[in-house]
Amino acid sequence: MRNLLPEDKKSIVNREYILRVIIVSLWLLFFVLVICVGLIVSSYLVVQSKAAALHSRDNLIKQTIVIKEKDVSMDELEEAKDHLNHLGKAVERSSLRNLISSIIEARPEGLKLKSFDYTSGKEMKQEDKNEDIKGQNTVKSKIQINGIASDRDTLIYFSKTLKKIDKIDDVDLPVSQFAQSKDIPFSMTAEGEF
Repeated sequence: MRNLLPEDKKSIVNREYILRVIIVSLWLLFFVLVICVGLIVSSYLVVQSKAAALHSRDNLIKQTIVIKEKDVSMDELEEAKDHLNHLGKAVERSSLRNLISSIIEARPEGLKLKSFDYTSGKEMKQEDKNEDIKGQNTVKSKIQINGIASDRDTLIYFSKTLKKIDKIDDVDLPVSQFAQSKDIPFSMTAEGEF
C-alpha cells in the first residue's frame, strides 16, 4: 500500500502511535500492579491471621504445659511426702522394735511378759503432754508392759533395769502391784521419747 501522507505528518502520526502504545502499556502495567498489590495484601492478611492464631495456640500450649508441670510437681511432692511419711513410720517401727527387744532382754528369770501396749506421743491428747524443763510442751510416748512376776523382788529388779534403758525416761509401777507376794500380775508404764 502506498503511503500518501507527507513526511512531516507521517512522523507526527508515528509519534502519536508510539505515545498511544506507551500510554496503553502504562495503563496495562498500572492495572497489573494494582491487581498484584491487591493479591499480595489479601495474602498478607491471611498469613497474619494464621500467624496470630498460631501465636495464640502456642501461648495456650505453653500455659497448659506450665499448669501440667505444676500438677506434676504437686503430684511428685505428694508422692515424696508419702514416701517420707512411710520412711518415718518405718524408722519409728524400727525404734519401737529395738525398744521392745531391749525390754525383753532386760527381763529377769521368773518374770513372764504377756503384752505390750504402745501409745505414740503424737497420738496423745493435749492434756497428756508433759511439761519440759524450759517450759515447752514435749510429748513422750508410752509403752505399757503387762505380765506376771514370780515375786516382788523380781518385779522391782525389772523396774530398775527398765529405768537404765537409754530411751526410757521414767517407769511407773503402781504400789497396788505389790499386794500379792507371789505370782504377781503387773502392769507398768514406761515413758520416753521413742
